[in-house]
Amino acid sequence: MTRPASAHPKNSFASGKFAGVVIIADAVVVFIALGLTYFVRFGQSFDEVTAGKVTIPYPVVTALVWAVWMLFLCLGTKPQSPLHSAREEIPLLIRASLTAFGAIAIGSYLSALELSRAYLIVSLPVGLLLLIVSRSGIRQLIALARKHGRGLQSTLVVGLDEDVRGIVRNLRRYPEGGLRPDAVCVCDSEGFVQSSFVPGQDGGDLVPAGIHCSELTQYVNDQAYSVVIVASTIGPVAMRDLRWSLEWTRAQLLLAPGLSLVGRARLSVVSASWMSFLRVDPAEFIGVKYMLKRSFDILFSSMALVFLAPLFAVLFVVIKAEDPGPVIFRQTRIGQHGKPFTIHKLRSMYVDSELKLETLREHSFAAGPLFKLKEDPRITRIGKVLRRYSLDELPQFWTVLRGSMSVVGPRPHLLSELESFPEEGLRRLYIKPGITGLWQVNGRSDLSFEDSVQLDLLYAENWTLAGDLSVVSRTVKSMVSPTGAY
Repeated sequence: MTRPASAHPKNSFASGKFAGVVIIADAVVVFIALGLTYFVRFGQSFDEVTAGKVTIPYPVVTALVWAVWMLFLCLGTKPQSPLHSAREEIPLLIRASLTAFGAIAIGSYLSALELSRAYLIVSLPVGLLLLIVSRSGIRQLIALARKHGRGLQSTLVVGLDEDVRGIVRNLRRYPEGGLRPDAVCVCDSEGFVQSSFVPGQDGGDLVPAGIHCSELTQYVNDQAYSVVIVASTIGPVAMRDLRWSLEWTRAQLLLAPGLSLVGRARLSVVSASWMSFLRVDPAEFIGVKYMLKRSFDILFSSMALVFLAPLFAVLFVVIKAEDPGPVIFRQTRIGQHGKPFTIHKLRSMYVDSELKLETLREHSFAAGPLFKLKEDPRITRIGKVLRRYSLDELPQFWTVLRGSMSVVGPRPHLLSELESFPEEGLRRLYIKPGITGLWQVNGRSDLSFEDSVQLDLLYAENWTLAGDLSVVSRTVKSMVSPTGAY
């Protein structure tokens, strides 16, 4: 078999370039961490360490530690892939760094190198923290570039018609993932191409209909696709043949398993009977981790209420001065397991706002049962400020402390809204609603009803405490630079 000439993939963040940026950043970060530790431990003196009868200056030892650490980072974190997320990298960074320092400790013992324990104990956490910040910063810069259409990897999507259109829709909706669907090949279950086209454009087939998907090799090379996504609905033989043919290209092969709302943490690969299977762990709605979530809610909401007390006093006075009436707005919402509860918010509307709701409902821009107006006449002047910066939500920390809500969770809805939800959307009621959540940091009122439901379900089935902390930090950012808040 003659191997076709390989073209360069069409993407701005090619694997080699991305790996180079990450490795250089890691090298600088590790050097800074070891340098800081050295000067904290030894000052400006050039101490030495003995290894048997040999004396080695500490700068030389530092260079050796730097080299070993970098080696394990390159081997253990696969910096060549720009498709991984920052959250996925953190466990890899921790494991690679711990392995590196384990190797250094063993090497020091075998060579009788009397390294300072304080030197190692301090440099590891300092370096890890800087590495996590550095890698996360690089990923955020890449995500920002992708949102503006830069750095996207040219992608070919192969599979049944309904599957490929769903994949293309999601890739276009979330360009931060880094994949740009430039072409589609619609196949039957045996892998024969029925049609091919560029999404969003009219025109003839890009490749002849009737050819087998395993014959796309030359086309993938000619068009320089860097990623080929295959829906799992094509048959196993067709999948095998396509996989073999793509070995003659420089394209990465990604398999879309057809699983929605399942996070990476719940997926693992298992092998049996000479086959590989994707195992999906069930979603958990009770257990120890929910006890930890409740403990976090109590601690965080208690601290928030204490630190926000002076701000509450000022806002109470301003709200009361503009429009007489209660400062706190109370409303019944539906919580965990469908139980009603009372939310507490700073009043941002005039006291007669509920009476005007029906007359304004036809002007709502929100799809589905939700009601949203960009210029709602019921909102007071101070209310516009409160809503824009989410300050009206702050009293809900009291609701969290009482146990009806969580700091992070799905959006709390009215009963009338939930009555119009699709059946699968009600799975969000398995956990407590939150003050903030994925909807808060992904567009707020600019989200469609369908997107809002999907984000709530995605959170309910895949939440983690680390993810909650990430949402809280992103919420602070969205409050400072609000979008979609009306």
